Amino acid sequence: AVRLILSERVAVDEIASINGINLGQNTPNPASNTTIFSFDISQSRSIAFEVRDLSGRVVTRIEEGTLGAGNHTISYDVSTLSSGLYTYTLIADGVSITKKMVIR
Repeated sequence: AVRLILSERVAVDEIASINGINLGQNTPNPASNTTIFSFDISQSRSIAFEVRDLSGRVVTRIEEGTLGAGNHTISYDVSTLSSGLYTYTLIADGVSITKKMVIR
């Protein structure tokens, strides 16, 4: 099913939430050794994560496979990344949510 939302005030996070996908801010942020990505899904979905640098280059892609409904976390080692701003993206059955994180 496709749901069309015409409101100018609806953010991408809200659209993803309507689809049963929520992505939290990584913790800690800024991170220096390890960070945790937390997310929840309302039904079983195929999950992948991407971390990108500011030029948009994929630094890491994590294939989690199919996960059941509920709250999930992924621990990610950032110690090999250079200091700076990065984005991380949760991809759940083609629906994606992106947030920013700082590495120090």
